[in-house]
Amino acid sequence: MKSRTILAIILLSGCLCLSACGPALSSATPTANMPNPASVYCEQNGGKVDLRPDATGAVAGACVFPDGSECDEWAYFRGECAPGGQADPVSTATTTPVDPQPTAIPTAMPIDPADYQGWWTYTHPAYGFTIMLPEDWQVEEVTAADPLMNGHTLTLHPDYATGMENIRMTFRRVGEEALLWPTGVGQGEFIPQGTLDVAGQSAQRVLLVCPTGEVTAIWYHQADGQPNISRGDLEFGFIFSAGGHCEAGKTLVGKLQRLGEMIIASLQVP
Repeated sequence: MKSRTILAIILLSGCLCLSACGPALSSATPTANMPNPASVYCEQNGGKVDLRPDATGAVAGACVFPDGSECDEWAYFRGECAPGGQADPVSTATTTPVDPQPTAIPTAMPIDPADYQGWWTYTHPAYGFTIMLPEDWQVEEVTAADPLMNGHTLTLHPDYATGMENIRMTFRRVGEEALLWPTGVGQGEFIPQGTLDVAGQSAQRVLLVCPTGEVTAIWYHQADGQPNISRGDLEFGFIFSAGGHCEAGKTLVGKLQRLGEMIIASLQVP
């Protein structure tokens, strides 16, 4: 009995140490409530994410399509797999990861009302919030496999192309059960970098930096450890994506980054 008590004390001390010394947000390990862009992409394109444990107990996601075919969610995200065999998987070269060196993105980007000339305003019919978009952008309501998400997700994207830059916008009233964030994320490292004014208050900008140093997605959170952006009695989630996870040549910097953040910053709540 005495030996069991000593063992229990040792195990408890180890757990406390691990909790105190855990990795910060910049760890490559997915953070709870951190959206998975592959899951988002699957659901935005009509698929349903099926999380399956393997022999080791690790969980991998499959994107199951309406025709019954399926792909690994990350293979589908990278264009290596398609519904019903529409495209043969392509081989991918193995590259040596390099230290992330993201391009600096300004903090608390000032918004000049004159920059919005020629833009149009979208008003949500049920929740009453508004957001402004360039004249060649459109708003698409997403029908998700999870019924709790229906009526709570919009995709904002250019109307001239698909698979390009887009903003995933989720929303709910305080107390509603709709999920704002998918869980899990693929390769890359999360790095907080400055803030963006959203509906008159600062929101935290969190970059997903690929092993090559490219920033292909940005999340916007209320604050560290508080992902949901609360404004009035509404809560929001924003994911700004370049259209491909860690895909070569796609990065959210310069004019493209500014355009997306102007859209997010234009949010107004009733």
